Amino acid sequence: MCELAWLLGAAAATRTAAVGAHELAHYLAAWLVGRRAFVHLSCGGLGTSSTTVPGILHASWQQQAFVRHAGWVFSVALAAVVTLAGGFACVSESMLWLVAVEAVASDVVVWRPGEAFFCGNFGLMLLEQLAAPKVKELLSTMLRVTMMRGAQSAGLITYEGSGSKRHGVRKRVVNGKRTDLCDLLMAKFKGQLAPRAIKAPALFQGHTRFATSSIANMLGCHPHTWSPPKQVNSWRCNQDGVYEKSSVSHECFITHNGDLDFYEWHGTVYPLDDVFVLLEAFLGCKAPSTVDSMGVAGLLDLLRAKGIWFAAVRYGYVFGGLAKAGHLMGQLPHLWSADTLASVTAAFENAWAEVLARGSGPVLVGDLEMGKTPKLQAAMLETMLQMIPSLDLRLPPSVRKTEEAAAAAAEQLVRSAVAAFFQQDRLTRTPEPEPEP
Repeated sequence: MCELAWLLGAAAATRTAAVGAHELAHYLAAWLVGRRAFVHLSCGGLGTSSTTVPGILHASWQQQAFVRHAGWVFSVALAAVVTLAGGFACVSESMLWLVAVEAVASDVVVWRPGEAFFCGNFGLMLLEQLAAPKVKELLSTMLRVTMMRGAQSAGLITYEGSGSKRHGVRKRVVNGKRTDLCDLLMAKFKGQLAPRAIKAPALFQGHTRFATSSIANMLGCHPHTWSPPKQVNSWRCNQDGVYEKSSVSHECFITHNGDLDFYEWHGTVYPLDDVFVLLEAFLGCKAPSTVDSMGVAGLLDLLRAKGIWFAAVRYGYVFGGLAKAGHLMGQLPHLWSADTLASVTAAFENAWAEVLARGSGPVLVGDLEMGKTPKLQAAMLETMLQMIPSLDLRLPPSVRKTEEAAAAAAEQLVRSAVAAFFQQDRLTRTPEPEPEP
């Protein structure tokens, strides 16, 4: 028994070291070509280990090949050297060759171009009411296809109501030993998926999950949402070129595959733990769970700002006002409170009402869907820049060391907020504000 335990321990230790060395080879190769890399190691060498190299798809093919092949070449060389040296027991040599074979399989045989390789999302958009009877069948088929990746948990989000009462309906399930994941989820949506209950247009977004780095439970089950629903004023440019206000329930749901290991603000890369701390400060609420995909939901809350001054002002503060604040973790005691955000938002909304009141008619310029209304945007920006001296922006001390620095930070906040209101939707990213000529 002791001998068996020793053999198992030696095998586990060898595999862990071999997998770690394989990923380290990818990491060092990325570093040699000037790329940052992030290594994810599974427990004991089991599960999925990976090295993510952001931006590698934009590198030359030689650099991509160097990073790609570094792992398996090193693993094979390590196994060969140890075997020739004969310094390890048979079980260790066997484990090294097993990792080498897996490395060749993953890096050569089944290699697919990309930075991370995951699947499990499915969705459906219903445009014609006549197709409503097919929705449940189509969703079930897609769900069973994505279950091939793994069937530990699943979830689906759709939306009900209209106008200010429109809200998300999310159902999630965790599979049991003798249950069918598709049947479990479809049963939870029995009422919502009945043809008479579905009203076009309708959206359905789902996910199946096989936990590779955490426990398969409800907290890790998609779809994820960070912030609770919030009634906000939303502005939309109608087909006549006129901006109209409505009160809507603002909420974001995401389904996500892959790993979120870091996020970059203002040239500084923050690890996931710091990202969660900062998102809790920026969004004003705790994370519902600690899985990495929850961070994606929080970032979507932060980035989605078009037509909503509350979100646009928050965006402008984070991406504009704090641009020169230094390391954001050091600014936690000085970040905006919910009251400050509400106060500054009210100033922007009042100014926006004045700008619309001064307008002589419809906007009638640009692409309404993309928010390209340059004249109105320019008028709002000019109004807010003039209001800066009267705004209580409460920027952190690190950007108020001089009057010039404080004025520049305030201007960048305003420029970022106004640009976000007109352009920062779910499909496009607001460009960084250009300095005043």
